[in-house]
Amino acid sequence: MTLTSSAEERTLEERPVPRLQAEEVTAGYGGVPVIRGVSIAVGAGEVVAIIGPNGAGKSTLLKSLVGILRLSGGRVLLGDTEVTNFPPEELAPALRGSPWSLA
Repeated sequence: MTLTSSAEERTLEERPVPRLQAEEVTAGYGGVPVIRGVSIAVGAGEVVAIIGPNGAGKSTLLKSLVGILRLSGGRVLLGDTEVTNFPPEELAPALRGSPWSLA
């Protein structure tokens, strides 16, 4: 299997160790899931784009990764540390200076 990342082809064995991982994430609003079973892994130096039509869950995924929105299922890891449902103020120091930083 070959993945394309940053205009460069890499096999799974060549990918960097994930710094951010989401596994089987389910999240939504008012008890209604918007995203179900979403998994993503981003390694150092990788560029990732989340694309889709309006209402597809792009913002919901990002909000759930940074703790703005609570997950109803799955987990999020930052390095080796599980940060599922950590509030944003606890995640901010770890994210500061990261490529996915909101600050």
